[in-house]
Amino acid sequence: MSILFVGGEPGDFAASSTATGYSTVTAYRRTAYSRCSLDTSTSSYYYDTPALATEHWTTFRYYFGTTAGTTANFWTLRYGSADLVHIKIVSLGSSSTYGIYTVNSGTETLRATSTDSLASSTMYKLDIHVNYSASGEITLYANGNSLVSYTGDIPTLCGSPTIDSLINRFRSAVSSGYTGISEVVIMTTDTRNISGVITKYPTGAGAYTSGFGSATYTTVADYSLDSVYATSTVAGETITYSTQATTITSSPSIMAVVERMNVYASTVSPMSIIPNIYTNSSLVSGSTVSPSTQSTIIIDQTWTSNPITGSAWTTSEISSLQLGATSAT
Repeated sequence: MSILFVGGEPGDFAASSTATGYSTVTAYRRTAYSRCSLDTSTSSYYYDTPALATEHWTTFRYYFGTTAGTTANFWTLRYGSADLVHIKIVSLGSSSTYGIYTVNSGTETLRATSTDSLASSTMYKLDIHVNYSASGEITLYANGNSLVSYTGDIPTLCGSPTIDSLINRFRSAVSSGYTGISEVVIMTTDTRNISGVITKYPTGAGAYTSGFGSATYTTVADYSLDSVYATSTVAGETITYSTQATTITSSPSIMAVVERMNVYASTVSPMSIIPNIYTNSSLVSGSTVSPSTQSTIIIDQTWTSNPITGSAWTTSEISSLQLGATSAT
């Protein structure tokens, strides 16, 4: 199992994304899991996620209101430094059926069309499986059931582009109303058994408060990237923040904790960052990351089990988890 991406707020996504908007309307998301959904209400808004695997699975929660757009591509797969579309899954007008296209040098070919449709103003769990190979497959699942699928020599149909990057792009699929996307995960293994993504964000002071200028949680609890940072001027400073309590009542099997942050490095020390968590009354450090100077990058650290107990995460541990960082030279 390899987690390639997890997120659901504008600040989680790649710099190539054009939109920083979001919606807190409760109908567009699951309130126990997400505090917002991505704003894809116009076709000019899109969000990019790196995937970097020729076979991968993408899962997310999907809501659209009013009317599906005519051939509006709500998801595309893009390869190469030229940022060219090679696979599209699109809504096919007001019938809310979906089609799979391959694209070769700008020429689009419809390969498969769904028989069933999706209902507007309804929350769905969508999974997309892509096997970009000679014996390839593109399948869209809705709530665990195959909605539309195509098999064939996918690279040849797409013009066999040089694979130096792989980008999933989410964008609007409505001609009116709203498209809400949340709880996004991209993995190298089947995502259909993933029940959800809980976004935990800072809500108060943690066990370590003196580092990074004693910046309050409001400085770092943004939905999207801004120019306000918790700033450290001395290497070795640590700060942690408490997070909102988990409100789900079930006890799911927790696959991993992924800490994600936007980091900017200046031209003077400290120029590195160590993501950390505070759990079971202990501070746990992740890997040191050194961004290029005077640039902002997204970093993440994954803990597949509780590093203190060595066992799977429990819901109570997740509920009391603190997130933070330590500055380094």
